[in-house]
Amino acid sequence: MSAAESHDNFSSWTPGSGDGDPDLRVLERDNAPRLILTGVLAAILGLVPWIVTGMRLPLQNLWGRIVAPDRMPRALLPLSQYAAVLIGAMLVCGWALAGIAARVRGRSSRRRGAGTWRAIILAGVGVLGVDAVAAGQSLEVVVSGLPPGAEASIYVAALVAVIVAGVISGVIVLVLIGAARRPGAVVGMTLATVAAGEWVGGFIHVVGPIAGWSPVAPVFWYTARYLPPVLAGLAIAWGLSGARRDGAGSEQLRRAAPPKGDGAAARVIGAAVSLGLLWVLPAALAAVQGAVGSRALLRMPGELVRFALESFRMHLTAPGTLASVLLAAVIGAVGGSLRRWPPWRSSPPRGPGRRR
Repeated sequence: MSAAESHDNFSSWTPGSGDGDPDLRVLERDNAPRLILTGVLAAILGLVPWIVTGMRLPLQNLWGRIVAPDRMPRALLPLSQYAAVLIGAMLVCGWALAGIAARVRGRSSRRRGAGTWRAIILAGVGVLGVDAVAAGQSLEVVVSGLPPGAEASIYVAALVAVIVAGVISGVIVLVLIGAARRPGAVVGMTLATVAAGEWVGGFIHVVGPIAGWSPVAPVFWYTARYLPPVLAGLAIAWGLSGARRDGAGSEQLRRAAPPKGDGAAARVIGAAVSLGLLWVLPAALAAVQGAVGSRALLRMPGELVRFALESFRMHLTAPGTLASVLLAAVIGAVGGSLRRWPPWRSSPPRGPGRRR
């Protein structure tokens, strides 16, 4: 066999290209429990702001008997109309952590395409299992304490809708972060950063409200306020950076066009969509939570919608909201412009036969 034929045969083979490789199948089977466990741990981490409170169910407006707050039953989710956004944020954070782990695991797999989706599915199974157990146990606790009636049924249906919305949003974030190309992954990361801000804000209920002059509460408040734009800006910077590994391949590889959906225009669009979400989504969540958190407005649907729209407009045009978007844009632009730093990253390697 000639040297050229040997090179062609070698270049046509890639590690793990044979699905019948018994060693590869054994390796993937061994990794399956780890990926599921990763999803389980991610979901549990998402529930940490509620776990550290002791998991006493919040006081319910429709509770069948008078109970002191420290005598309420324990529940794995803080099911309450006043914690609707927090419930969704904790669920989404669990799925987002699983998505990050799946992306890392999938990219390091010997079969990157199949490995990525396999990691996503297995990690998602772990997250979904924890979410299902938490939702089932919490709903059982709530239903057992509510008096029978149409109002209680509507309340439980609304809680189920909140959980389902959180899980669906989490699955979208998992897929975007875990499997999408950089523009889509940046959008998923931005959704996760908004949830992370609400997640951190959940700790304020543990250390006490700021109005009580708790020395620790302001730390969580400022962290919840500025964490989303900082993380979103870093995600945008990563999305705008070059995907090609300078010096890692041949000159032809460096000159090759980026994968479909991962070009410069797609990256800019992904960054713009992320900034739009960072601007609109927190305002929408604040408006929804303010509306559903009012017992009086819940009995007046027309007034509730008007209140939510006005609250959304006020949050959308608030100086703090606009400052957050500007901060994320600056971090993203500065970080993205450093993709060719240090300068030698852009220099092609000099082979023995290359002119100097």
